Amino acid sequence: MTRVVLVSDSHLSARTPEALANWDAVVAYLDRERPDLVVHAGDITTDAPTHPDDLAVGRHELTRPSCRVRVIPGNHDVGENAFGSSAATVSRERLDRYRAELGPDRWSLDLPGWRLIGLNVLLFGSGLDDEADQWQWLAGALRARPLPRRIGVVVHKPWAATPELPTDARPARYLPPAAKERLAALFSDAPVGLVVSGHVHQFSHHRRDGIDYLWVPSTWATIPDDRQVTLGDKTCAVIDLTLHEDGTHTAELQRPTGLAQHEIGTTLADPYVGH
Repeated sequence: MTRVVLVSDSHLSARTPEALANWDAVVAYLDRERPDLVVHAGDITTDAPTHPDDLAVGRHELTRPSCRVRVIPGNHDVGENAFGSSAATVSRERLDRYRAELGPDRWSLDLPGWRLIGLNVLLFGSGLDDEADQWQWLAGALRARPLPRRIGVVVHKPWAATPELPTDARPARYLPPAAKERLAALFSDAPVGLVVSGHVHQFSHHRRDGIDYLWVPSTWATIPDDRQVTLGDKTCAVIDLTLHEDGTHTAELQRPTGLAQHEIGTTLADPYVGH
């Protein structure tokens, strides 16, 4: 079996001391528990698209755990999907800065019984050459021999809202519809059993159409109810994921000692006010 600790939405920056303090608690937990792998599901930084120095902070903090670490970018690392009026959309310049500091924005890792695939979902709909390259790469990664018993896919944005509370009026929280349809077609011919995501700062573990969906909460802060509907468990935490060689998995929410339960705009200042 392989023990993986999932973290997300750390929002690290010299401008977010509470995020850095909570990351200290996460690093202490990782050094004590010594998992086989740590996977960060994106939004490593507070706002790298407009504050590129945040990437150096993120790089430094990710080197601190004494275990293997894999990361994928979030919208606060490389920019948003190309929709709406946001000026901070993904661009080649922002991708290049991310890769220079934090390494590849996609990866595939074979583990006993499993293959984990990390994707840069902010490319979806961008029209960049990198988007086409990633689609081609993903098709190969899903089918590379020898096929594992199960494949787990790590993305920043969730597939959709939970089955219990399926309505959420903010589509920017989820994968773009066209990308979701294309992913579903690719997944239908591969043994995908788990999709891990971050972004919404909530925990949920639910199942639909034969795939388990695991939402990783933020290590930094939750979002108040007047700004975000409650779809899962609003908490600051990490997830202890065990991948078994037979293709099954177990997941347990963990709140490391010293991890403060912050809420944006109430227990801490909102660094995005005015953005």
